[in-house]
Amino acid sequence: DIEKIKEYVGSRYYEGLPDWVLNHRNEIISGEDLNLISNDLTVQLQEDLNFMKKMKSYKGVRHETGHKVRGQRTKANGRHGLAIGVIKKKE
Repeated sequence: DIEKIKEYVGSRYYEGLPDWVLNHRNEIISGEDLNLISNDLTVQLQEDLNFMKKMKSYKGVRHETGHKVRGQRTKANGRHGLAIGVIKKKE
């Protein structure tokens, strides 16, 4: 039983399932829909972020600067941790 579960979960392509079930859709290089497990998923997401940052896309720039990425408003919310503040001159 455990071997069947490992084989099913470990398979990269789930046949017969809709795309929205998979956790890594439209992979950047191959364009395939994948279902990745544990460490593979975190590594792939980090590679995607680095790719966006290198490409200087809008999302990559927003990730680099630590701002909101998905179109949220930033005037009133999400102010924590972005500004350094004012430094006084030493006299």
